[in-house]
Amino acid sequence: LSPEKLTAFVDFCLAAEVQANFVTSGYRDHDDVLAELVGRDGIRAAVRSTNWLIQHAILITEVQARAYAELGFGLTTCMGFSAAKGDLYGERIGEWVWADQVPLKRLLRSGLTVGCGTDWGPKDPWENMVLAQTHEFWGSGHRNDDHDHAVTREEAVAMWTREAGRVLAWQ
Repeated sequence: LSPEKLTAFVDFCLAAEVQANFVTSGYRDHDDVLAELVGRDGIRAAVRSTNWLIQHAILITEVQARAYAELGFGLTTCMGFSAAKGDLYGERIGEWVWADQVPLKRLLRSGLTVGCGTDWGPKDPWENMVLAQTHEFWGSGHRNDDHDHAVTREEAVAMWTREAGRVLAWQ
């Protein structure tokens, strides 16, 4: 998305008082969105009142997660982004990238409300909840299940139920 289109989109959402959803995959996506938002007058109130969301967040740093939390964003993601793409990202970008690949525990620690779904598979929410605990990559069996990634069973169930409802602003 060009900087001009991003600015126009944000300006429209602010003026119309409507929700903005940002689909982010990697570091640059987050940097672009945050550069556009941080420092704008009234942005926190607008984000909170109209429930702005970050979607996917396949790769996200701790600094980026905290910045979104401070602005009041909710976030949605899917374990398929890690399970199905983990090995691919490791081969094409480098295994170092696994540290930032769908880091559920980090997102929760940052203060974000995280709702998970079945966007990129598997379609079975129960299998996704297991993947949230194991962070296993399909194919290689590698796991990025360290302190920034793996969540408890209770946290996993909450992200696919109650917290997903909160992210969607459901009562």
